[in-house]
Formats: sequence, C-alpha cells, structure tokens
Amino acid sequence: AMGIKSETAEKVDKTNTWYAHTLNINRRNCVIFMHTDSHFCMVLWGLKAVDYKKLDFKEQLGNLLQAYYVDSDVISAYLYDCGDITVAKNTDRSATAQLNRMVIELKYFLNALDNSALLQTHITKSLNRRLFSLNGEYVYPDENFFENLKKIYQVPLYNARMLHLKITLDYPDYEISREIQLPYDYSFYGLHKVIQCCFNWQNYHLYDFSVYDNRELLFRIVSEDEEEYDDIPVMRDVECSVYEVLAKHPDVRYTYDMGDYWEHKIELLEIVNEHENVFPTCLKVTGKAPPEDCGGIGGYQELLELSLIHI
Repeated sequence: AMGIKSETAEKVDKTNTWYAHTLNINRRNCVIFMHTDSHFCMVLWGLKAVDYKKLDFKEQLGNLLQAYYVDSDVISAYLYDCGDITVAKNTDRSATAQLNRMVIELKYFLNALDNSALLQTHITKSLNRRLFSLNGEYVYPDENFFENLKKIYQVPLYNARMLHLKITLDYPDYEISREIQLPYDYSFYGLHKVIQCCFNWQNYHLYDFSVYDNRELLFRIVSEDEEEYDDIPVMRDVECSVYEVLAKHPDVRYTYDMGDYWEHKIELLEIVNEHENVFPTCLKVTGKAPPEDCGGIGGYQELLELSLIHI
C-alpha cells in the first residue's frame, strides 16, 4: 500500500525495530505497530490510500510519545537515533503471534475508536497496559518501553503538569478521603475511573459530577449513558477537562450510585511539574471506603456497629 519494495532483514536490532500488521476494522484500514523489544504498540485507524503513501511513522510515534508526556528533548533524541527507516518482511514467528494477539484484544476497544484522529491514542494506551510475559516475568509494554528509554538517555523522562486533588466522601463522624495526582489534561471520565479505583468501587452504577457556584448548580457532567435534563445544562465527561473546570469552578461534587448516593467533594490542592511519574497515582489514603451496595450511610453505619468492618 505504501509502494515500498521490502528489503531482507539480515540482522535485527531489537532496540529500533518495529513490526507492523494491517487489518480492516469497521470497513476502515488499520495498522498496528509493535516495538520488538518491549511490545509497546501504536494503532493507526482510518487510513486511506493517500495516507499510506505519505505515512510518516516517526511523526506519529512522536505524537504518541507526547501523549505519554515524554520530554520533547528525549523524543527528538530517540527519533534521531532510530536513523533512516528500512522496511523488511517479517520472519519472526513470535512477533507475528504477539501482533495477532493484539488484533484480538483490539476488538474489545472498538467503542473507543476516534473517528476524527488517525492516531488512536486511547486504544493504544489501553493495549499498552495489558500484561505479557518477558523472561519469566509479567510486565506492561509501556513501562518496559519507557524504562529502556531511561537507561539509554539517563535523564528525567517525563515533563508534565500534574493535578494534586483531594477527593473527600461526604460522610459523618469519619474522614474518608483520597489524595491523588493525575495529568492536567485528564477528562472527567478519566477522573471517574481513578476515583473508582482509589475508593475500591466496582463501577456498577451511574455517576455524575455537579458543578456549583455559591451553592447554585450550574451544570452537570455525565457519562454517555446518562440522559439529559432540560432544566439543567449537561456536558459529557469524555469532553470535559478536569483542570479547566476546577480552575473556574472550585466547588465540584462527584456522586456515585444514585441509590446509596455517595457524594464526594473534589478539591484542587496544587499543580506540580512532574518528571518521574505521570501515571495517575494515589498519594494518601484516609479512612476505609464503604463497600458496594451496603445501603448508603445508614447501611454502612450498621455494618460498623456490627463490627463487620473496621474503618
């Protein structure tokens, strides 16, 4: 499709070798690239014939590394050190098996395809967070790839602004809160996933974010599964930036499970520059969160009184 005559790969340097696999998804062309040594991958979708002719692998890889908040100097150095691109036929059966596995797993993320972008960042990151066996140990492709970059360049790998948030459950008698750190451009959908993990919720129920100004409800931020209400403005969580909302409206509440009605207050404590870890991280845990479907505040208090749970 690219109009390039493949060469014969006599000797493979796994540090700078990527395998590629083409397929068709939803009647649109897709290409998966996989780094040989780390199994770190990149997914491009929606390619047309003209896109194959002008496909710039290094440009797309640079865009992907930026989405991981890798420092621009490290990106430039890595892409330069990769040298000129040579295309050769794949004769590695192990690589073929891994690519086929990615194709199977990719089908679980089809609802996350972005029709407006060639580089499928969300799906790529999802694939790079599935475990694979390397030398008898299970590792994540993204962590493996970035650890290799750290060893090569011996400099701080990341350069990102991070939000330091405090999430406090509205609960009498005890403080139940989590302090978390996540990238500044995270959406409210991403924040929802982080809160679910930090409070040990199971994502069984509906949720929303409510934005207030002097106790007046301005608008709600909801998932795509939530219905809209005519009297209250609604925004979609996948389209809303946590930083942009909190910077203007510091009073934001997160409600999970409309039956038990667990309401959380969200506070922006500070914005920090991070050079070591840009993954969402729980920094501090205070109190034990209630279990799913325990009956709200009253039900949880009964469990505590029965000594079934120690907070």
